[in-house]
Amino acid sequence: MSHIKENIKTAVLERLEQIRTFLRSINQCALCAEPLTLIHEIDGETSLVKETAYCSQCNLTVREKDHSLH
Repeated sequence: MSHIKENIKTAVLERLEQIRTFLRSINQCALCAEPLTLIHEIDGETSLVKETAYCSQCNLTVREKDHSLH
């Protein structure tokens, strides 16, 4: 039984590290690895949130995406 628990624990820890790696990749600049500044603007008429990811080190917008409020 202990062996099964260890396998589950190992699998969970590996998955957590995958998630951390993914989050770092979307929240850091791909060119210089600096944290990105995220700017969110809400458009009430279209019910959209516009997200802009900006790197102040590179002086570059690296991502622009619209998200629905609903």
